[in-house]
Amino acid sequence: MTRLPVTGHCIPLVRQGTGGFSFVVGGDVAWVADSLYLPSSLGHDLTPLRTRLRAGIHYEREGFDLFYGLSWLGREFEAQREGQFVGALHLGLRF
Repeated sequence: MTRLPVTGHCIPLVRQGTGGFSFVVGGDVAWVADSLYLPSSLGHDLTPLRTRLRAGIHYEREGFDLFYGLSWLGREFEAQREGQFVGALHLGLRF
């Protein structure tokens, strides 16, 4: 398995060749002390805890695999009114 960098979803890196469906569910909590992209020097007040939840479905058959996942990303900074949902789609064709 490998992790998609933006959403954190795990997708297969090595193909099994057996085909079929698989499901993945996960989450994480992180303590945020500083941010390169949202620096406090520019007036951003970060949320100290960052939470993320994710779920996805993967389908594989010979020469083809498809993954769709949905992530809920908690608030990253105080001015952000609510969390957000992000979808991820991965399509692999081998020929």
